[in-house]
Amino acid sequence: MKKILIVTSTFPKDASDVVTARFVFDLASALTGYFDVSVLCQHSPRLKEYSAWGKLKIYRFKYFWPEKMQLLSSGRGMLNDLKANIFACLQIPFFLIAQRSAAQKIIKAEGIEIVNSHWLVPSGLSSASIKKKLNFKHIVTIHAADVFLLKNLKTLGKQLAKYIIRKSDYILPVSSYINDQTQELTSTLITRRQVIPMGVNSDFTGKTPKNRDNNSSMLRLFFAGKLIEKKGLIYLLQALKFLNDKEISLKIAGGGPLENELKKYVKDNSLCKRVEFLGWVANNKLAGHILEADLLVVPSIIDRRGETEGMPVVILEAMALSKPVLASDVSGIADIVKDDFNGWLTIPKDAKSISDKLIHITQLTNMDYYAQNALNTAKEYEYPNIAYKYAQIFNEA
Repeated sequence: MKKILIVTSTFPKDASDVVTARFVFDLASALTGYFDVSVLCQHSPRLKEYSAWGKLKIYRFKYFWPEKMQLLSSGRGMLNDLKANIFACLQIPFFLIAQRSAAQKIIKAEGIEIVNSHWLVPSGLSSASIKKKLNFKHIVTIHAADVFLLKNLKTLGKQLAKYIIRKSDYILPVSSYINDQTQELTSTLITRRQVIPMGVNSDFTGKTPKNRDNNSSMLRLFFAGKLIEKKGLIYLLQALKFLNDKEISLKIAGGGPLENELKKYVKDNSLCKRVEFLGWVANNKLAGHILEADLLVVPSIIDRRGETEGMPVVILEAMALSKPVLASDVSGIADIVKDDFNGWLTIPKDAKSISDKLIHITQLTNMDYYAQNALNTAKEYEYPNIAYKYAQIFNEA
């Protein structure tokens, strides 16, 4: 069985971690059906530097001392950590050196043949810098934040991107939009590539959907994600303000730097009876909240820094529960959400566009068509199917 190492800067601390995105963990777990899989991620206080999680071998590298001062391990995303604390920026060189050193040790000790880096930076850069010395195959999964960070770095970012991709045997953008952005960043550089989105976990399949109560006029919306600018939640709240005469409720799962600002908007605009903030929701309870809703809402935007999402995993999670999705036509979302088929697409940063679609949805008498199409879409992206595609590429490499 081939040995692979997944190098990532986002990985849950344990099964109870409700903040950190789980998609790298879910992919790694699915890949254990084909390979002997090790994972390298940053250390967090009170965690062991080595542990087993199912069939996965988890290595966590320390990058700053004392360990309680490690500021790039909150689980809210490295860019958010950097924005939250200027001192975190000073830890980046230590992070890169420690990640690179740890990767070298594991590759040598485990006899790793293939390295799958998630995000061009920092993981792709660390792996690229040791590829020639250790002679492994390097496959980079490109999500979104990495591309936009490098684009914001102008000439330096372009040079770094070109260096990393030259040191890669294959690149795997998570959406067609991210693929185009990567191509723009690296100009004429040609590398084998395939667009493969992150998948949907089996936790979200096989559950009995709760269809809309035809005797109820209330349309129940659900949002899940970090409360940050690129999620575009303020435009959804503005749309609800436009629809004061409609029976529409919204539950919001998640937390982040904009939480207080969004709560103030809800209070100031008399939306408290219709909007509920749930805080961070455990992964094993997320499905229950989605099942109680009529549809998921994903009002994502391109933020002031030029950053947006790749393809939010929660879209496929909702579809796997037979729930259609109302989402912005931005980034890779349109790869999955097809307007008036398994959901509806709106104009980014346009509350009127959202409200018009919501009015249209409230007038529908039967959601079964959209629910079935959503479920069929999700089945294509279950992690066993995504892992099979990854395995084909790894074996080809």
